[in-house]
Amino acid sequence: MYVVWEWQGEHSFLPYSAECSAALERSLTTGVNELRLGTVDACLEPFKVVISAMVQVTEYNGVQRPIRRSTVDSGHPFVLGVRWEWQLLYDTWLPYGIRENQELESQHIRGTRSFNLSSLPRYKIDLSNMIQINTGTKFKRNVRRVACSPYRCQVGLIPTAPPAQQATINPAQQPTNNYAQQATNNYMQYATIAPARKPAANHAQQPTANPPQQATANNTQQPAINPAQQPTANNAQQPTIKPDPGAPYRAAQSGANQMGTPKRSKPGPSHTSQIKPDPDRKVGSLPGALVAILAQACTPWRSAQGDSCSVCREEMVEEAGYDTYLPGIIPPRLSLACKHHLHNQCLQAMLSASTDSSSFRCPECQKRYGTQTGNQPISGRMAVKLDSSIRLAGYEQYGTVVVTYSFNSGTENGVSFTASNFPRTAYFPDTNKGNEVVDLMKVAFERRLVFTIGTSVTTGQQNTIVWNDIHHKTSLDRGNPYGYPDPGYLDRVVAELKSKGVELQST
Repeated sequence: MYVVWEWQGEHSFLPYSAECSAALERSLTTGVNELRLGTVDACLEPFKVVISAMVQVTEYNGVQRPIRRSTVDSGHPFVLGVRWEWQLLYDTWLPYGIRENQELESQHIRGTRSFNLSSLPRYKIDLSNMIQINTGTKFKRNVRRVACSPYRCQVGLIPTAPPAQQATINPAQQPTNNYAQQATNNYMQYATIAPARKPAANHAQQPTANPPQQATANNTQQPAINPAQQPTANNAQQPTIKPDPGAPYRAAQSGANQMGTPKRSKPGPSHTSQIKPDPDRKVGSLPGALVAILAQACTPWRSAQGDSCSVCREEMVEEAGYDTYLPGIIPPRLSLACKHHLHNQCLQAMLSASTDSSSFRCPECQKRYGTQTGNQPISGRMAVKLDSSIRLAGYEQYGTVVVTYSFNSGTENGVSFTASNFPRTAYFPDTNKGNEVVDLMKVAFERRLVFTIGTSVTTGQQNTIVWNDIHHKTSLDRGNPYGYPDPGYLDRVVAELKSKGVELQST
């Protein structure tokens, strides 16, 4: 059996990294009561773990979260170096728990197209389109399967060093711009918009704070975890995964309580234009384009009982718990045009987690404000032509629209980049839907969204031009994963474009 240490997030327990799990297990087995996580990962400098109380403590503000120690067998995805995640905001991805990871991996290996999570039955997973669907609200989120450092710490053995080997998966299943440092930074930014709650004074009993949806492998409610009583997961044997140097992110999960507990205040006046920001707070800043968009999208919040912030989930009459606010035209408490509400400081934290400088989405309903643009080099070219001699599998009665992208290596905004394997050619059927997709691709290219500058998951090369999560069919070979036939491809790529704000205009 292998050990996985976890910390309690807002709704469930989430895994520490393999390195942190090994360090925690080493501390437990050698009698060390406290471990400063910054000694394992510099990103986790503010946090320490008190093993006797089974809590994680944020040292500069005292905020605590329960932790627990679980075990999995050798077939679990974590041991094999695989992790499943769901998308929260923009580039922010959260890991599923131990049991959900096992179920997702097992269904993936079996080739299941869709299923409901047994521990969270309200969520349906569509593996064909890699989305999670809330069966009640019908809201959809992206999911992905990524590499992580394999968990090698075995029960009863004292780890001598954190695991160094990492793993990879099929490049076709790996996010195309999933480079570790950006993902880590994004998660730490998310830490500022997920404030923790302080536990009761009796810290020794804290591990009993268990989320109701978390369950053991036999579908019974999971008891409190202590070092002497461990849950196990009923795991099927998984195939071997080849080693690779790229891991999606380290143990940044523990940063989810970085900003601490929101400060409480008495209910404020009914019109928030009278509320003055604390002069001691730091003043945030945003690109001019976003400031203009916010000026049009935001109005001062007016008191309504039960209104809550769509980021921190505190009532709007309560004070936000963050130190950075947006001055000027942005009111201290605001409402968006979609009728959802935000604290000024929570808005700043949310926008800080995004790399998009020209648009943002409501965190509640995902309505986009502004026009999203990317960092695709401006020197690129997109050429489109019709070739009636090419017949795509599944569209033999139609011609083919051939799209060619061309880029050269260069430097923009002080950043040097390379352009490998260009020109690149993609193929679309000359049908009404195929031509609609090509028109959308033109818009996406003009907005610099088709490519991005990042790290290649196939070569590991950094600062190179890579695909930006808008899939293209680049092969004419029948049955090739990057070719045709693929009946659902056009619908999927329309959804991918829509997620970036590129969609057909209604008439």
